[in-house]
Amino acid sequence: MTEEKAENNLEKSSGRAADAAGSAIKEAAKGMPDLIEKQREDQAYQKSENRPPGDTSRLLGKSPALLEALKAAQGEKNELTARQPAAHSVPEKHSEADTSTLVDAAGNKRITQTNGDIRQENKDGTGYERKHQPDGTVNERHWGPTAQDSYVLSKQPDGSWKGSDSAGNKHTKWDDGSERIERPAPDKRSCTRIPDGHGGFKELYAGPRPEARFQLTKHADGRTEFSEIGDKPHQPINDPKVEAERNRLNDLAERKITDPTELAKFRVDMARFEDRSKQLEDNYQKEGLSPAEATKKAHEEIAKTYSQMSRLLEANDNPQIPLDSKRRVEIAEQVMSQAATPTSIDQGQHRTCNVTVVEMRTYSRSPSEAAKLVADVATTGEYVTKNGTKVTLVPGDLAPHDEAKTNPPLDGGRSLASQLFQVTAVNISYQKENSDLRYRQREKDPAAPGDTGERLVDYSTKPPQNVGQRPALSDDQIVNIGNEITGKNEKDWFIDHSKYRGNNTVKVDSEQDLQDKIAEAKAQGKLPVVIGVHTGNEPFLTDSGAGAAGVGSVQYDTPSRRQLLHAMNA
Repeated sequence: MTEEKAENNLEKSSGRAADAAGSAIKEAAKGMPDLIEKQREDQAYQKSENRPPGDTSRLLGKSPALLEALKAAQGEKNELTARQPAAHSVPEKHSEADTSTLVDAAGNKRITQTNGDIRQENKDGTGYERKHQPDGTVNERHWGPTAQDSYVLSKQPDGSWKGSDSAGNKHTKWDDGSERIERPAPDKRSCTRIPDGHGGFKELYAGPRPEARFQLTKHADGRTEFSEIGDKPHQPINDPKVEAERNRLNDLAERKITDPTELAKFRVDMARFEDRSKQLEDNYQKEGLSPAEATKKAHEEIAKTYSQMSRLLEANDNPQIPLDSKRRVEIAEQVMSQAATPTSIDQGQHRTCNVTVVEMRTYSRSPSEAAKLVADVATTGEYVTKNGTKVTLVPGDLAPHDEAKTNPPLDGGRSLASQLFQVTAVNISYQKENSDLRYRQREKDPAAPGDTGERLVDYSTKPPQNVGQRPALSDDQIVNIGNEITGKNEKDWFIDHSKYRGNNTVKVDSEQDLQDKIAEAKAQGKLPVVIGVHTGNEPFLTDSGAGAAGVGSVQYDTPSRRQLLHAMNA
């Protein structure tokens, strides 16, 4: 048979098979009860949360037989460890004598043999081959452009297919088309894809950190929606300037972020960030702007933040900066996550609570300024504040240290983006005051217990001398750092007890004072505010592991006020 005739036969066979499949789907859809959708949602919850089969909290409508099958699946403790194929390996093709071929609308090809063997070839370079083995077992060999795409699955007694790829990710598939990928420790994130039966699917993402949990819904018509699991979809801002910057950033992200999970997280963070514009609008109105002016200003803030993110992704390597393209992509992912969820910002194991609250407040109220600071130092090593103070970081400050080497940061860890912000913020104060002191971040000294790698260096001596290991900043200095970054002159967002000196802070003497000041800040659109506390008292002692003075940020008006005041009076 010539290649041309074979191709014609393949197209005819594909057309007949597609017509038949379409008719079958239509007939099945007519009688599909609502219960099937309910069971599909329950299965999605079960898989995404990795709940034990005995947990029936959401398994309403499931039969006892199905529950028994799930229990049996949970009892499986031994998984087959198979030798992994090379990332670009492609299995041999079958002869066409005993095969049927179906090509879908997207150009994905499925070849089925009469003995039940299947070969799937997808347009994106991924695929798999399911083969019956001489010993009676059935294996699936998957391949694709990344390590995560290449693995072998073995049929399990419960009907699922399980295996691991060379990166240590666990893969589980079910015959209804659902599949789950679980990343190894310490990451521990997972993604469960559930087909909807109509040509689309849902992807449920889970992980140790709250911001790692979300849902992606892909519809048959090509639309993609992002939401919190079980919630309504986030709605994009309808504004030409925001749309233009969103499209630019989306295009860059799709080119630069090669990990599918990281790309999905980046895009849901964009959706979350745009949703957060409503909070910005509310603050602007409380500050005196009209609804129209507040909306315009909030949308401009979103667009400017996207522009800074794009600048970071577009930047070329700088031989003076120890951050290559891969690290800049990670930084962009972290900035986007922190702009979407400012409460996720952490100081990690470092003594930088004083500027961490500045970072959190800047991301909450002026996210474009936070993004600009990080983008500037990540691409040039320098940053100039709104008031003209110039800070220059050295390569040691820019290189990731400790937990900042991990992306995404682990729960309780500091991201690389936060390392850059916090080191820069401390040095804004020293530079502005023309001090010879500089705050540096280095690798921890393994011979010094408790060392965090932080160094306060006095450059007035030759050679420069280490004179401390923490950035000691006064309350006024903390406020001045925040104002330098935003270009404002605000003195109403740091609350402290009246016995502490300071010209730029709000003073309180009683519990009622504290309640009134927080309520006032909320009414004026000033949240989040910062409250000075003493970490030698609970509830801060356990969290801080120390007894020094510290600061904490209040996002809303429901803090444990008595405990806060007790800490301030200590």
